[in-house]
Amino acid sequence: SPCSHLCQHTMGNTTSISCDEDHHGLPMARGRSRRLAECDASVGGGGASAESSPAMASSSTSSPRKAASAANARAFVADQSTEMLEAILSSIPDGRCYEDPEFLPRSAALCQSWDRLAPDKAKEWQKLVWKPAHTALGLKSPKELAIWPKGGAKPTDVRQGILGDCYFLASLSALADTQKALLEQLITSNERALEVGVTICRLSLGGQWRAIPVSHSLPCYPSGGLAFSRAKEG
Repeated sequence: SPCSHLCQHTMGNTTSISCDEDHHGLPMARGRSRRLAECDASVGGGGASAESSPAMASSSTSSPRKAASAANARAFVADQSTEMLEAILSSIPDGRCYEDPEFLPRSAALCQSWDRLAPDKAKEWQKLVWKPAHTALGLKSPKELAIWPKGGAKPTDVRQGILGDCYFLASLSALADTQKALLEQLITSNERALEVGVTICRLSLGGQWRAIPVSHSLPCYPSGGLAFSRAKEG
């Protein structure tokens, strides 16, 4: 797919990702995809920047206060994420894996109205199969999974796939370039979580930080390999 190859441009502190496939007019998928589609483009900030708002730029004292408030909000959600992960792990019997009740591993989770998709795209998406993350990556066990790629996250790690979410991936790429410490705060996981297939992601949705559990059951091509976004390595 053309979208599996990203064109990344870095200029100053701005990193953008563009794709050469038209995704406009596609019906919004449910569950996790819909939540991501509603994500504030400024994942790390949850609001306008001083450069974009004259009112904010004119106040020399409000910016530090807003920054402190945002940091406190992230810290609160970080604690909430840890509690959520512990609650999920304690509820899963031995030998079972986590499944997101709002994003069950079936084609209905990917699209609300298949007849609104282009016929060739609908056919491609309906052929996708769901696999555990470690299987999709060719690993023998979920214990071999890594939370982050080797050497940590880098702006050039992002590979898009066939889902039209370049706007969201561009935000993550920018964070990897300019705010890596913040990016690492967005993920809560541990060895047990990797085994049962769940990660807690923290995102700014509509300016509010939220903790979202994400299942490790992922859409893949029938021949193997992740169909949607992935890291360059790992």
